[in-house]
Parts: sequence; structure tokens; C-alpha cells
Amino acid sequence: MKIYLFLFSFLCLGAFASEIPEEYALKLDSIQKMEPSAEKAQALNDLAWKTKYIDIDFTEKVVASSKKLSVQEGYFSEAGMAYKLAGIIADERGLYQASIKEYQEAIKYYEKAEDELGVAKCEGNIGIILRNLKKHDEAITYFKRANKTFVNNNFQMGTQLISLNMGVCYMEMDKDDSALYYFEAAQKIVDELNGFDPQVYGNLGLIYMKQGNLEKGEEHLKKTISFFRTNRPGDNSLKVWLQNLGVLYQKQKKYEESIPVLKEALEISGDNLYTREATYLLLTLATSYSHLEDYKSSNYYYKVLNNVKDSIYNIENLAQVNELQEKYESEKKELQIEALDKENKLESAKRAAEENKVFYFAIGSILLGVLFLFVIYGLFTKSKDNKKIKSKNQLIESQKEILELKNHEITSSIEYAKRIQTAILPPIKLVKSYFESSFILYKPKDIVAGDFYWFETDENHVVFAAADCTGHGVP
Repeated sequence: MKIYLFLFSFLCLGAFASEIPEEYALKLDSIQKMEPSAEKAQALNDLAWKTKYIDIDFTEKVVASSKKLSVQEGYFSEAGMAYKLAGIIADERGLYQASIKEYQEAIKYYEKAEDELGVAKCEGNIGIILRNLKKHDEAITYFKRANKTFVNNNFQMGTQLISLNMGVCYMEMDKDDSALYYFEAAQKIVDELNGFDPQVYGNLGLIYMKQGNLEKGEEHLKKTISFFRTNRPGDNSLKVWLQNLGVLYQKQKKYEESIPVLKEALEISGDNLYTREATYLLLTLATSYSHLEDYKSSNYYYKVLNNVKDSIYNIENLAQVNELQEKYESEKKELQIEALDKENKLESAKRAAEENKVFYFAIGSILLGVLFLFVIYGLFTKSKDNKKIKSKNQLIESQKEILELKNHEITSSIEYAKRIQTAILPPIKLVKSYFESSFILYKPKDIVAGDFYWFETDENHVVFAAADCTGHGVP
């Protein structure tokens, strides 16, 4: 059965609100009236920090003002914070590469400000993005570099978060011993601070369960669930731990005990069933009923599961389109800013030319008089050659445009075929839910492949196939 990881990062997840509270809009107006200073840049950063999960567009506007002021005036520490906030915004939008770029810029300014903790926190956030992208080795490199600074500065909270995230990396890489080491290191810091971190304690339960120590896994998961019920009764994270406890009960063959906790997790999910995690929850419930020979209930959840799976494919395809649109809008903004900068530079150049035009006109008139004779002679003798060259250039340019258009059409068609093909292939998570140690090696030669694989289940069987299509060509 699938084990669900509860991921924790330096970046708390937030929601996008439609309107910024009036108090924050008034606060921005008040700050903008201040004279340029480091205090003004800091005030802008403080405001952006408060609103980053309330209204993303408003926050982006505040961060842009802070960036401009801090960079122009050389406020390195404030500039570092502004770029760090820009990284958080890009991460919230799902623009991970753009987020990493912003964090890298933040690091440059933090280095100028000799703020090693600021550098380390940005490195930690880059590590988290790389972890989310499943680039675990790169993520671990960033985590270790950040943690060295945290240890040197006795920043225990930072070390705890690094240890937790490294543990998650190693658990996803199936390096359970290393994962256990880092989870225990995080738990040790929590104990030293006389606190309780449900993410640390719960992930320890997951690794114990994964290693087969079901008794300790059950103890940790139950304590984590109890913490959420007592301290965070409305937190949707509770369903993750309930579902994992249900999986653990199945491993212990306690199918009757698994059903209530799985149903509670399903109830917390509400209408939000159209996620990969929800499909495994439905599958786990159906499996428990099947083991109890309650086939009516088992079939019910299998039917719900199949309906959800069909909807997920449609939702994910729509999400891909929205992500491309978001990326396009972001790049469009950057181009507009670049164009505005170029326009300003041209205006400055024009003003400088006007101020000196009298001097340059006198010198230029003399030179033009001499050059004019040479130009006339050159144009007369080479006009025929120029016409031939121009004709050839036009032909080449026309052929180039045709080739570029054809290449774009072909590539777009193949890329679209890849999206369709990806949407119909069974997800690896579904396969792993039945065969935990399995993997799928699927490497198309030219974007799309003629071969495909298929996977389906019923109550008692798992059916899979690998199909080889021949003679079709790339089209």
C-alpha cells in the first residue's frame, strides 16, 4: 500500500484572495509617501511578507517597488529580502525555475550585505523546490550547504527544518536508514526545545512503518493524529495521517479498524476527491472492504474511484494549459519591462544628442561633404551587385521563414501528441500501489512513442500490458 509523505518547507502554503484588505492598501499608500531610504524599503518588504498569501498580485506590486528602490540606492540587505519574496511569489504561481532564479539573485545581494543566514535560508528554499521537482541529489547539496551555516549560527529551527526535508528526500529515494537518521536528528532538536512538531513525529511514524516496525509506526501516527485533533481540529492535514494509519492497519490485517479512520479521512476531503492522493484513499477503502468480503461496499468505492480517475485526467490537462498561460503572462510582463527600460534609455540618448547637436552638426557637415562624393561613386559602381545580393537575400529569408514555420508546426503537433499520450498512460503511483518495488522504464526516442503500456484492476486481478506498435512513424 502507498505511504503518503507529509512535506514541510520554509515556505508555508497559502491561498490566493480576490481582494486585499483595505488596511494593507492604505499602508502601501503611506509607505509610498516616504522619502527614499532603507527604512522605506524595509517597510515595503514587511508589508509584502504579511500579504504574500493573501493577494499575490498586490504583493508582487509591493515587491517590485522594494526591488527598484533597494537596487537603485544600494540597500543590499533589503534587496536580498525583496528578491527572496519574489522567489516565494513565483513558487506560489508554480513557476519553479523563475523562483530559483529569484532566490539566486537574493543570494547575490545577501552576500554583498554579508548576511550568511539570509544566504542559507534562500539555499534551503531552493533545495525545497528541487525536492518538489524530484531532483533529490541537487536538493540535498543545497540543504547541506544551508545547514552548515545554520549550525555555525546555532539556528536550531533552521537545522530542524533542513533535517526534516533531507529525511523526506531520502525516504522518497528509498534510502530508509538515511531518512530515519535525519528524522531522528530533527526530533532531537524538537525535544531540546521542549516542543512537539507533528510533521517530524508523523514522518518518523511513516519511516518506521516503511521499515516494517508497525508497532512504533502506529504509536507515532496515533500521537500525531491526537495532536491535530486537540490543537488543530480544522486542519485538513489530519486526513494525511488518518490515511497512513489506515494503511498501517491494513499491513497489520486489521481491516475492520482501518475502515473508520479511512472514512474519516474521506469525510475531511469532502468534495475535493479529484487528486492523486484521494484516489489512493478510495483504493485503500475498497481494498479493506474486499478483504472483509463486503463486496458491495468494495464495488461502490471502486466505482467512485474510476469516476474520480477519469475526472483527474481532464483536470490535470486543464491545469497544464493554465500553467502555460500563467508562464506566458509572466514572460510577457518581463518583456514589457525590458521594452520600457530601452525606451527610457533612448529618450536619455536623444536629450544628450540635442544638447550637443550644434557642435556635431558643424563637424558632421564637413565630413559628410567629403563622404558624399565617395558614396555617390560607390553607389554608381555597385548598384547592380547590390540588386543581385538583395534578391538573393530575399529568397534566402523567404526560404528560412518557410522552414521555421514548418518546423514549428511539426514540433507543436508532436508535443500535443505527447500530452495526449501522457494523459492516457496509467500513473506510476497506481502501479506502485499494487507493486511497491516496481518501476516503469519508458523512454520515447522522439518526444512521442509508438509503444504504450496499460494497467487495470478488478476485485481479484491485476492486468497489465506492454504494446509495441510498428510501422507508424513519428506522425
